[in-house]
Amino acid sequence: ADSLAFGQILICDDPAQSMVAGYLQRTLQQYLASPIGITTLSREELMQRVRSGDYAAAVIPLTADHASPDAIFSYFRSDSFNNFTSFQNSRFDNLLQSLSGASAQEQEEIFSQAEQLLLTECPVIPLFYETSYYGAAEGVSGIDFAPFLSGMRFENARKTS
Repeated sequence: ADSLAFGQILICDDPAQSMVAGYLQRTLQQYLASPIGITTLSREELMQRVRSGDYAAAVIPLTADHASPDAIFSYFRSDSFNNFTSFQNSRFDNLLQSLSGASAQEQEEIFSQAEQLLLTECPVIPLFYETSYYGAAEGVSGIDFAPFLSGMRFENARKTS
């Protein structure tokens, strides 16, 4: 039987990433009949490896810097500094350029087409997204959030005045 060899899945050194990578590892090994390891790296080293193309598979966090689908889609524009996958697709770029001056309904259709193109071309495969958000007062730090368990750990919590 033919198998697809990923070798190692690169992940960030945080608990949520480890849990997701474990599920991904088991699923890939089960369906692809291929041994797959997990390599845990700092976020900086992980992103450096991905940017240089030194990976077969990686679980990376993507965070929008503003409330618009374009915040995530901008990671995949050919000319974007944040295009860590080196994805190059003129149709995708043209779709995003056509947003300027488009009505809200037209923008919704454009974003839908751009999303479908990303899912078809697979420079990235969404694994999960957060459905809960937490806020903390200024000066509060060290609270660990568990996105899959809807819980928080306060053992390292600190409040500075």
